[in-house]
Amino acid sequence: MKATLFVAVCLLIAGCGGASVDTVTPPVGDPAKVTPAIRAACGTKATDAQLADLIAAVEADRDSGFTKAEALASVSETCSQNPESAARCETCMDAIVNSVYGPS
Repeated sequence: MKATLFVAVCLLIAGCGGASVDTVTPPVGDPAKVTPAIRAACGTKATDAQLADLIAAVEADRDSGFTKAEALASVSETCSQNPESAARCETCMDAIVNSVYGPS
């Protein structure tokens, strides 16, 4: 899970600069799954296509058996790697994880 989410977040939200992410390709998502709540949480920098890819990454991890708690821990760890965008990243990804797993 860490690899899928890390790559997706790194490329689409947090902005990893020159990070090497050539070993994992994030899944391609369905933009129809992007809700107004996700758009509001993620702001205007990410497109619906990018947000859909993040949703697909979380769905893939869920389908692989990762729990919501594990997903949220991975989000926190991954987003914290870029302090300048950590709060925005975590808000966005929390909304996506909650959309995929349902509210607690």
